[in-house]
Amino acid sequence: MDEWMRNANGWASLACAAGLAYVVLSRKVDEGLVVKVGLVIMILGLLATAALTLGSAESWRGLWNAGFCTRAGLLVVIVGIALRARHPKHPRRRATDFAPLDGARRQHHEATP
Repeated sequence: MDEWMRNANGWASLACAAGLAYVVLSRKVDEGLVVKVGLVIMILGLLATAALTLGSAESWRGLWNAGFCTRAGLLVVIVGIALRARHPKHPRRRATDFAPLDGARRQHHEATP
């Protein structure tokens, strides 16, 4: 039973890390810099957990550190969401600052004669 639970924990950590990596790398999700940093910290913690559990490591200290990394990333995400909720309509300097580079380059060249 312990071996099954260890493997399930490792694979679940790996799946969660892959899902969070998709959120970080996706252009469709605009989560902001603070939230993105928190998600990256969570990904690192989940990957460490997966490596330790699937690799059959007996390091409890390593698992505690990986768990701390995951929870610290979650705390950063919560702070980022709270900051965004506090300033929901923060003005942007230019619309092209947050546009994909290809679109911004195209808009700039169309505007100049």
